[in-house]
Amino acid sequence: MVKIYVMTHKRFTKPDDDIYIPLHVGRAKAEDLSYLGDNTGDNISALNCYYGELTGMYWIWKNETDADFVGICHYRRYFLNESGEILTSAEFEDILKNCDVMVSEMLGGTENNWTNYAAYHNAADMEAVGEAIKKIFPSDYEAFRSVLSDTKCCYGNLMVTTLEKYREYCAWLFPVLEEAGKTIDVTKYNAYHKRVFGFLSEILLYVWITARRYSIHEGRIGVTSEKAETIEFKHEIESLVKQGKILQAKKLFYTTMQDRPDLRLDLSDIKQEIPVIEKILYIMYQEQKSGETGLIGLSRDFTVLTEHYKNSYHLIAKYGKNARETAKKYFEVFTLSDSAYHIIEQDVNGRLSYYHYLNEGEPAKKISVIVPVIHYSNELSAGIANLVNQTMEDLAVIFIDLCGKEEIKHILQDCMQQYPKKVQVFLAEEWNEQIESIEMRERGIGMEEEQAAALDSEYLIFVRADDLSDTSMCEKLFQGAEENGWKLTGGKYIDSRTDSVKFMLPADRMNLSGQSCMFWGCLIQGGLWREKVQEFKVQDGCLSINKAMASWAAQENMTGNIDDLIYRYSG
Repeated sequence: MVKIYVMTHKRFTKPDDDIYIPLHVGRAKAEDLSYLGDNTGDNISALNCYYGELTGMYWIWKNETDADFVGICHYRRYFLNESGEILTSAEFEDILKNCDVMVSEMLGGTENNWTNYAAYHNAADMEAVGEAIKKIFPSDYEAFRSVLSDTKCCYGNLMVTTLEKYREYCAWLFPVLEEAGKTIDVTKYNAYHKRVFGFLSEILLYVWITARRYSIHEGRIGVTSEKAETIEFKHEIESLVKQGKILQAKKLFYTTMQDRPDLRLDLSDIKQEIPVIEKILYIMYQEQKSGETGLIGLSRDFTVLTEHYKNSYHLIAKYGKNARETAKKYFEVFTLSDSAYHIIEQDVNGRLSYYHYLNEGEPAKKISVIVPVIHYSNELSAGIANLVNQTMEDLAVIFIDLCGKEEIKHILQDCMQQYPKKVQVFLAEEWNEQIESIEMRERGIGMEEEQAAALDSEYLIFVRADDLSDTSMCEKLFQGAEENGWKLTGGKYIDSRTDSVKFMLPADRMNLSGQSCMFWGCLIQGGLWREKVQEFKVQDGCLSINKAMASWAAQENMTGNIDDLIYRYSG
């Protein structure tokens, strides 16, 4: 007998086959959907916010007794046959005659699993899992390292196997996660990242299979609908726009994207409408600020607005400044305000930086971390992950793309999309424009210039992209500066070239020179930085940080170190 449990937290249309059994995960803290719940018998249903669909997998482990084969699907993801139909019991049994475990098709790219995980989550959590495996199942540790260095993996915790092997897997998985959980701190994670154990388990399924040398069958996965939360999110945004509440819609968009970046992934937003909705909201907001009727006068229906944006994009791409006149041949009514034309033109030229304006009208962040990205390295993703996962919440992370390569651009754009209220990305010339804006403002001119609110922060920290910051670095430096009144604050760092521990700011400030001390990872008072801002332009492809800060440190009387190891310098 085959039982395929369909993990869900939403109502859905169940496949017309009795082998598919809806299982309501997280039922202990949710409204009853009239499905079988994971909150009966031996269960961990209440931990669903941390474990995701694993609470359902735990329930099956502890409560399923009579199936020969057991499997996991999602309410919108199923294993398909070659005809694109959902697999039947007989088809599952035929497949499992020739393999130990059926998993989703292995996906991969140029990056290995360690780099991919570190790019979107806290790399320290994966390290905690490695330590747990080393402690509980030491013979499996080599398999763990092997999988992390591999470029492919199965995702979604989608699997089918015998009940015996399923129990074996769960008896391995949950003790590992429980042990790792002793050192994983989820208290400052948002709702998305709190599901850390679910994210970790996707890689761990492949580790377990590799360690046991089990044979696998890679199954084709079909997605039957968009993610329920993605659909609900789009409806909420459209409802606000229909009411003319553009500012509220914009705020809801970015608040939601910060908490649930997964909603805009290809498998969640199948129609790829969210990127266009974002641009439409941005145009409407700018038009509203400028007193232009624009899009809101054309329609409040996103189907119409989306089509209009795409047509406008193609016209501007083809005809440039003559697009408005040419458009009369194509549209009976054509609305293209000055704001819309400027924004779409930026999009056409690949320079639409609407993320830069997210903090418009909002208080500046307490700390801004300035991160020049000069080249690609194996440490880049881990370095980025530790910066965006800092324990300091009132924080902006500003990347300066000095490389210009596509692989760097994609990494930074993905990071900006995942953390739209925290991360900003500038090209070198855009960064210099921002600095020039600050210079003019400090001199009392150019007050109308647009600039990133993050650059008005109380403190700034300069960090190299390929160095590894402790996740508490910003908070520790901030506390040290606040408690001691320091304008320049450093800490201990590991110099990877010599594997020795040093201080960023030597005690004898009068003997400083650019060659004898390290300032990457130092905190600088915002007022001091803005006073000396012209020294931090991009020059010859890099920031003139060491020379400038060595001079400041020698002059300032309020310079000091915290006695903590906060940074690993790659050299």
